[in-house]
Amino acid sequence: EVARIVKWVSTTSDGSKADIEPQPMPEIWDRVVSDRDNCLGHQCPTYNTCFYFKARARMHEAHLLIVNHHLLFSDLAIRKSNPYAAVLPDYKYLIIDEAHHLEAAATEHASLAFSNVRVKRFLDLLCNRQMTGGLLVRFRAEHLIPLVDEIRDGANQLFGSILDWLNARGAKGWGDSITQRIDQPNFVPNVLDAPLG
Repeated sequence: EVARIVKWVSTTSDGSKADIEPQPMPEIWDRVVSDRDNCLGHQCPTYNTCFYFKARARMHEAHLLIVNHHLLFSDLAIRKSNPYAAVLPDYKYLIIDEAHHLEAAATEHASLAFSNVRVKRFLDLLCNRQMTGGLLVRFRAEHLIPLVDEIRDGANQLFGSILDWLNARGAKGWGDSITQRIDQPNFVPNVLDAPLG
């Protein structure tokens, strides 16, 4: 799968993931893709050929940008925390089409959504259960592996207490999934902050 992605990188014209057929397995893609948390920017050896930075350069030269609601709200969220890290170039005017989707997109970007699976996937990137791979092993930081185990236990405890809290209030779900808007802070004990810190 990785070899197929490497081959695609040398043949794609714009780096759009939609060009890869069939789509790569999500767990493989998550391990090879860069995002803002691990991008090296100008220090990256592939900076000059990076599709993302090429697209950003073209975007900054444009007179008109057509973006979806998700990108617009991502830009607004980033500007709120750090105006110098904006996704979109500065603009004077916005024309919002399909505004009936605006509330859902705004809610998605103003809310926090996470799952036990997402937390576990993140922890597996740090160190897998067999301690044979992951960033901590790769960068010889094995002394942090007990913290990853502590976070795994904390995640189980946290999601268990969230489920208990939801069940006590009669929350309805489908299968193992419950979607519930929660506007009460500290509704369960936060057992992840300390080990993550």
